[in-house]
Amino acid sequence: MKNYNKVKHIVTGIILLFTFNLKAQEATPKKDDNDNPNPKFEMGQGLNFNFNNGDYQFKIGGMIQPYVGYRKDSTNEPNYFLNSRRTFFNLSGKAVKEKISFLLQTDFSQATPLLDAWISYAPSSYFKITLGQQLTFSNNREMTIMEPQLQFIDRSLISTQYSSTGREFGIFLVSNFNIGNILLVPQAAITSGDGRNSFGANSIDYDLGGLKYAGRLDLYPFGNFTEGNNNLIADIKK
Repeated sequence: MKNYNKVKHIVTGIILLFTFNLKAQEATPKKDDNDNPNPKFEMGQGLNFNFNNGDYQFKIGGMIQPYVGYRKDSTNEPNYFLNSRRTFFNLSGKAVKEKISFLLQTDFSQATPLLDAWISYAPSSYFKITLGQQLTFSNNREMTIMEPQLQFIDRSLISTQYSSTGREFGIFLVSNFNIGNILLVPQAAITSGDGRNSFGANSIDYDLGGLKYAGRLDLYPFGNFTEGNNNLIADIKK
């Protein structure tokens, strides 16, 4: 009888374990192939992840710009310089269905690394509204171009005379529409006007107070540039 009870308990335990295993399998959702992030690395484009057939995109990127220098005059010993001029790290993403995108970018070559931190909403392909800190179009054309797309190591002396990084905190409105083959891009912004991180008690750039109101109209008489060649100084595509 004891042996029978032992066998019965063992069989009962196996059945219960098997039943719980089936329930656990049923409760676990099936993995959808669309959930596969499909990571892809491309030189100069960073590490890209696409979810749900591209409806949600996420990218990890960055840039390191080495700087080597030599300086000597008749009165001093020669000086050698070896450092990183720019050390960028950025996170960006896009939710296609929700029409939202964002960018967070830092430069660890600086004591205060935050450069860009913004979120955008584009209800249509003709209009976009952005809130946060970014390169502002209220500066000259050269100051609206990201550092990795510069043709030389730095911006011109004229550009840097009036702005250090070209970034400001505020709200930015951008639209675009065609008249025949002509492309018009009207833009407007309300910003702090005092450079990057110029708000709050821990301001980097001194906050002079007030707001800066800016407007810009870009005219492309022959239509937009080739895809991938926008906001570049050098004509890479050509």
